[in-house]
Amino acid sequence: MLNVLIWLTGALVVASAVSWDMRRLRVNRVDFHAPAWWALSARAWPLGIPAYLLIRPKVRREVIASVWHYVGDASTPAALRRRRLLALHRNELVADAIFEECLRQLDADESTHSPTSHAQRVHKDE
Repeated sequence: MLNVLIWLTGALVVASAVSWDMRRLRVNRVDFHAPAWWALSARAWPLGIPAYLLIRPKVRREVIASVWHYVGDASTPAALRRRRLLALHRNELVADAIFEECLRQLDADESTHSPTSHAQRVHKDE
């Protein structure tokens, strides 16, 4: 009886963690929908942990790629891309961590593609 209780507790913890992380990433599925992860956890929760951890980085990259699809690429003006990214985040379509990563990439792109080089800015400040 104790083994069953431990198994069910482990399954509940793993399935809850996967569901929470999927909600935090704002995705409906990480290769499987949440109910399938619950079923997998109930059947083999120790295997669900590494399976999810192996799949998650790919899903994160796909989410970031989809954000850039809607925001635009380098040919789109940076100000417009920033407004689009902020709109996606404000409407809770992009998770905080994904938003911050995309914002860092956007800031890096702006600094490398700015009309004045770093040397010109340093000289101007002196």
